[in-house]
Amino acid sequence: MSVPPATQLHLAPAAEDFASAGDEEMSILEVGTHNPPSVNRIPPELLLQIFAHFDPPASDSTAHLSPTCTTASLRACANVCKRWNNVATRLLWRRPRVYDITRFNKLVTVAEGMWLGDCGSAKGKGKEPEHQTDMPANYKPVQTTYQYATFLAHLSLSPTLPEPSRHNSLLSSHLSRLLSIPSLNLTTLDISFCKGISNYTLQKCAYSLRHLTSLNLAGGGRSEICVIRLARECASTLRRLGLGWNEG
Repeated sequence: MSVPPATQLHLAPAAEDFASAGDEEMSILEVGTHNPPSVNRIPPELLLQIFAHFDPPASDSTAHLSPTCTTASLRACANVCKRWNNVATRLLWRRPRVYDITRFNKLVTVAEGMWLGDCGSAKGKGKEPEHQTDMPANYKPVQTTYQYATFLAHLSLSPTLPEPSRHNSLLSSHLSRLLSIPSLNLTTLDISFCKGISNYTLQKCAYSLRHLTSLNLAGGGRSEICVIRLARECASTLRRLGLGWNEG
């Protein structure tokens, strides 16, 4: 049974056919075979714009739903190839969703992995790292592909954490570890009604929040001293500050 001409155009020619083919049709097939797929020629900047549609802004009503609703598409894109992974991972980490204390601990552990590895190397050479953390002596950092902390720009704990988690004291220690990473450059922090985060932790880590443009401290029982300390550090960059439902 002969193959229709229209179908023959989709057949991949054998390698030896290219050497003897001189007609225009085979030349077109040859060019198409050697060029990379069009999807691999999309610039990263354009991929970033496309993938951003899978990452709803914080003002969107769907931005803080379950992970299946908000991040499933981006995670699928990250599994396509290395180029897509690079772009999708940056978006996933730019504004991570934290749904419980355990996940927040995992996020912090991954974010500090590469930096703590460098600290361990410095100690091995007899040098003291520039920043100290409260990690146990037997703690082993996670080996990571990216410097994830450099991607993180927006951290909103209140919209996704349930009330018991917002009042958990572990929240304070995890946040302290995250803010101790030198490469972190947060611009937005929402810890409203997170009473598990102590005023002492915020005062201790105030310098790490100096690049913030938006800070929400509403309902967290923040003291006047704590607010003043944070305001001084963020004075040159802060544009939005939430202080409602705080005593005094």
